[in-house]
Amino acid sequence: MTLVVVSMPFQWWYTSIGGMIQIQDSPFFVCMDVAQANLNYTLMLPANIILISFRITEIFTSMIYLFYALFPSGSNNVRKVSMFPFYASIFYLIDIVLFMIIVYATSGNVVMPLGSFDERISSGSPIISSVLSMLGLSSPEFSANFVVRNYPLSMFYVALATGIFSLITRIVSSDEKKNNDR
Repeated sequence: MTLVVVSMPFQWWYTSIGGMIQIQDSPFFVCMDVAQANLNYTLMLPANIILISFRITEIFTSMIYLFYALFPSGSNNVRKVSMFPFYASIFYLIDIVLFMIIVYATSGNVVMPLGSFDERISSGSPIISSVLSMLGLSSPEFSANFVVRNYPLSMFYVALATGIFSLITRIVSSDEKKNNDR
């Protein structure tokens, strides 16, 4: 399952600031649009090259774990499990918590991770776990308010389910190893 999650070229998370800045990202690629100008091949290219090389590393690591699962070595029958989807999913969940803290620190309003239901109902995207907030900027010359949207995409839920399954498998495998060592 980890090999499938790592190999899929889909984005995990969407962030938009007033619709002017839109970021769709995963641990392996970042798509960024500023004022409808795509920055993937200019500003984001160095970061994406590093993230793509990380994807290739994770694909090879997942293949090694799959090999160990199919062909356990001699006395070590405990199957090795990649924990990458679990750790990456937790990192994205921390993103929601940090976003809520920043919104609370700047505006004094508590934002719950149950945001707007407007556009995502008709598009079929996940409607739960979105964060909607207003970001206000002001100076003596101007004042502006932006709607900030920050929510997971469908691939995030697949990665989260895979990560939880990996964690459960790791716990069960370590219990089996303890029982076999006795």
